[in-house]
Amino acid sequence: MKWTNRIIIGIVIVLLIALLVLLFSTIYYSSEKKMDLTNLISAIANAIMAVAAVYAAANAKGWLDVKKKESSLPLIAKFHEEHILSILPATKKMLVGIEYVSNEATFYHSNDDLIKWRRELLNDSGILHKENVREFIKNSYNVYFSFYMNEVVELYKSESKLHIYGWDIDNQQMYDELKSKKVVFFESAAVLLHELDNYISIAFEEAKVLKNKSKVGDDAMLFDVNVIYDLNSRKNGLIKLQDEIDEIIKRLRFDVWK
Repeated sequence: MKWTNRIIIGIVIVLLIALLVLLFSTIYYSSEKKMDLTNLISAIANAIMAVAAVYAAANAKGWLDVKKKESSLPLIAKFHEEHILSILPATKKMLVGIEYVSNEATFYHSNDDLIKWRRELLNDSGILHKENVREFIKNSYNVYFSFYMNEVVELYKSESKLHIYGWDIDNQQMYDELKSKKVVFFESAAVLLHELDNYISIAFEEAKVLKNKSKVGDDAMLFDVNVIYDLNSRKNGLIKLQDEIDEIIKRLRFDVWK
């Protein structure tokens, strides 16, 4: 702003000097010389005014850009609320179901345990327990659709809108890393939920919860240490990935856009 004032003051001073020269020429020069000098001064004044007009227009555009950004600040806050701060609660909600079902999947240690457990599932408390497990599977998978799949579309729309208002990504590398880890988390979690659903459907001797398809495999899978180890490892991998996402969000804070 200081430089703007200085330039305007400079232009005014130049115009005043030109006016004084014109006045001086009117008093001391002949009519022909006065005419030439007048034309010259007039041309210089017009050039200066043209430069001033161009500068004023450029400065006005910059001012409008700033005002346009200021008017879109609520969109920045909304972006962080919907697309940054909302990630962690969604991952936690999905992990709650995965951990619960995963613990259920590693419950059976022998065929006798399984037979006893299936017998207990026939009473009221057992039926309620089965419904709870199935509900956890459904609720966790609903996060995948209601948040993540919807987020893919809404994120693109929000980014495009902010670009129109003149905003650019600031911490591009960190922001891309967050988006990449988010995709890996939700896609991996969805696949794991499908496999846990199949595992539980074998234990419960019922159709799978997701997409209501028939189970794949038999009771032997329930005691396969490699399968159990794989399920637990992938669950722990998701917990670690969630911690990494949390760390990126803390570092990003509100510094996504500039």
